[in-house]
Amino acid sequence: MELHQQQAQSANISKVTTGVSALNSFGYIVFIVVVVEFALMIGMNLYQTSRIKQYNEKIVATQATLATKEYSTINKQVDEIISGQTQLEAVLASKTKWSTFYTKLNSITPQNVRISTLTINEDGSIQASGETTTLSSLAKALVVWQNGVGDKKSPFSNVKLASNGYTTGDKARLVTFSITGTINLAEFK
Repeated sequence: MELHQQQAQSANISKVTTGVSALNSFGYIVFIVVVVEFALMIGMNLYQTSRIKQYNEKIVATQATLATKEYSTINKQVDEIISGQTQLEAVLASKTKWSTFYTKLNSITPQNVRISTLTINEDGSIQASGETTTLSSLAKALVVWQNGVGDKKSPFSNVKLASNGYTTGDKARLVTFSITGTINLAEFK
């Protein structure tokens, strides 16, 4: 009976299975996922490297095409646009109150004198051209641009007549002129 009891007790003891534990299975799965991700990263890296190489080849080919004589005018225009943008950014960054400058200039300029072009350089030097009805009007304009009028100060200094001449307008002969001078940009900040 004792033998029978021992056999019954041994039957109640669970048998050890020789299979793989759940922890080891999870480890295998993680390892496989990491290997797959690593392989995908290498594949994506190679794919992106080949795309970059293709784009660089296209850029070189396009640059060679754009460097031809056929595109020289367009290249010049693009360079001028970029230069103009740079100059515009410099003007906007200068924080100069141009409306104040033009208001002051308009308030002292005689009515029959018209400035058609005005170029102001970064150092404050100016070149302007325009027209008026008589040489006398031009002389008055030069005086007021140099000295101001009454209590109105001129925005210009060192104004000099660079050239003058005549042109025929719609109704009469006009005096054309070109002047140089300087302005104090700090005064209009």
